[in-house]
Parts: sequence; C-alpha cells; structure tokens
Amino acid sequence: MYFWNPLHLIDGEAYWFLYFLAILTAASVATHGWRWLSLRLHEQFVAKKLYMRDAAVTAAHGPVTFYIWFLSGIKCFDLITDRFL
Repeated sequence: MYFWNPLHLIDGEAYWFLYFLAILTAASVATHGWRWLSLRLHEQFVAKKLYMRDAAVTAAHGPVTFYIWFLSGIKCFDLITDRFL
C-alpha cells in the first residue's frame, strides 16, 4: 500500500491536502494583507497626529495575526485528524 501519489491529486483522493494548502495560503495572504493595512494606517495616523488611533492599530497587530493563524491551525488540525484518525 502506498501513502501518497501525485496522481491522486487529480482524482480527488488527496482533496484534503489541497484544502490544507489552500488554508495555509489564505492565512499567509491574510497575514500579509493585515500587515500592509496596519502599516498604512500607522503612517496615516502618525502623519495626522492621531496617536491614540495609532496606538490601537499597533496594539491590535499581534492579536489579529495570532487570530488568523490560530483559526487556520485549528482548521488544518481538523483536516489532518479527519483524514488519519
């Protein structure tokens, strides 16, 4: 018995693996999008001297990034356990 074959990606046997990669790709894109948005907001708030809003965006950077990857990790873990357990 074989574990994985690239041909199985075509016939749907490894659908879970493609979904796994899609989740990781979406999390990466969302993280980079959030990083870009928070940097743009930071620049605008500092230029306009809105320091409280800048502090809020800066404080939210870590938790939002963690939340994106936490949800992605939970979904990937669910896919792996459904497949192998």
